Amino acid sequence: MSGPVDEFIYISHPDPVWRPEPAFLAMVELAPFEIDGQREQLWFRRDEAGEYELCCVPFVAPGLALGDRVELDENWFVRGVRSKSGRHVLRLLFTEPRPPVGLPDARPAVVEAVRANGLLAEWNRDRFVAIDIPPGTDPMVVFDQVRAEIDAGSVLWEWSDLEPFRAPGD
Repeated sequence: MSGPVDEFIYISHPDPVWRPEPAFLAMVELAPFEIDGQREQLWFRRDEAGEYELCCVPFVAPGLALGDRVELDENWFVRGVRSKSGRHVLRLLFTEPRPPVGLPDARPAVVEAVRANGLLAEWNRDRFVAIDIPPGTDPMVVFDQVRAEIDAGSVLWEWSDLEPFRAPGD
C-alpha cells in the first residue's frame, strides 16, 4: 500500500517572454498567499554572479516580476527575493461570457496595446494575461483598452506587488 500522493495544481509558463539557454525551472509555493494546493512553475536564468533571474511574467505569485533575482532552496523552490528589477506585473482576468453582454471583447485591443507599446505579456489560456510593465511605462496604455469592461465587471485586475513575496514559514 502506498502513502498519500501530493496533488497540486501546477501553473506553468509554456512560452516565457525571455526563454533562457540554459533554463532553470523552480517552483513557488502559493499556500503562503492563501492559494492552497497550487504551485507556480517559473523560468530562470543564472547570471554571471550565480544569481537566478526571473525570465517569465508571473501569473499568480505575489511580489515577483520579470527580471527579479531570487534565492532558491535545495529543492528548487523560490525562498526569497535578492533584488527587484523595478518592473511590475499587471494581471487581467477576462470573465465569461466572452464577449461580455453589451460590450465588445477587449482582448484584441489588449493584444494590440501590448504589441504597439513594446510590452511583454504571457497568456494563460485565452482569458488570463500577465503583462510586464517596465519602469517608466504608463500602464494606462493597457488600462484604457479594458476600462469599459472593468467598469462592467467583466475584467478583474490586480498588480502582482500588492503584497510582498513570502516563502512557506516566513
